[in-house]
Amino acid sequence: MEDAEIVPPATDMDAFCMWFEQQRYEQAHAEFVAAHAAHFDGATADGEQRLEWTELYNAYTAIFDVQLESFVEERGTTVPEFLAAAQGEEGLASLYISLILASTEYDAFVGMMAEACEQMKEAAS
Repeated sequence: MEDAEIVPPATDMDAFCMWFEQQRYEQAHAEFVAAHAAHFDGATADGEQRLEWTELYNAYTAIFDVQLESFVEERGTTVPEFLAAAQGEEGLASLYISLILASTEYDAFVGMMAEACEQMKEAAS
């Protein structure tokens, strides 16, 4: 039996999906959301903002920014360039990009956390 040849990812998005899964980004994201979503009950990005939301956003971004920056450096690009290139992606890459955007845009983060809070309340009832 011959050793299987390792095939490099065809595109940056393929590489991103592989990296995302290897970093357990989704698991860390889910754990953070589960631990903190209740703080966002009734939250809207365009409504009154609580200081604790900013603190939680900063904690969330601290977890993921270093990982994302490491990935884009390996690919020879920057975070803004990568995110611009990712616009319009579909499938798994789209899901992963939405999780990444929650760590780069405060309004997206608040919306994501508020939605998670509503889902948790519905599941509990």
